[in-house]
Amino acid sequence: MAEEEVSREEALLFVSSKPTDPSTLEWRAVLGIFKGYLRLRLRITARNVGPELLDALRTLKYQNQDPPEVKGLLAALTAALSKAGITCKITEGPKDLQQGTLGYFEPYKFSMPFKKAQLYLRIHISEIQWILRHVNKEPPQSTARLGAFKGALRDETREWLRKGNR
Repeated sequence: MAEEEVSREEALLFVSSKPTDPSTLEWRAVLGIFKGYLRLRLRITARNVGPELLDALRTLKYQNQDPPEVKGLLAALTAALSKAGITCKITEGPKDLQQGTLGYFEPYKFSMPFKKAQLYLRIHISEIQWILRHVNKEPPQSTARLGAFKGALRDETREWLRKGNR
């Protein structure tokens, strides 16, 4: 896919007739109200996440110890950062459900070395999301590193899916 200025929301989606095949997970533009947002959505069901994460969602309180899904996503992020040659400071986020239009947990905060782009990991009641904000506001000298990071995060998320979301 040719790189172009991001003017719509993008999501990392399954784009084939095999909707659970990790090799079909790709970045694709979708219509959205926020310009320059990239989002990876993973649906939560009782079959694809463990009881620890489901318990946190039911009680509206994220536990003090990360469930296997979150540990796996942090490992995927660490590998993607390493592949892209990017450093990132990771700190714990709030343990309570964040209020808004849709409630969500944000177990970690990520300080990325970009001018505008910001990374979020959100656990909603029905899905897990990686969100990259303000991608279209990033200066040209950073877009190559950001592109390498997006590709690495996609690849590592594919591997996370192959491992059964662990």
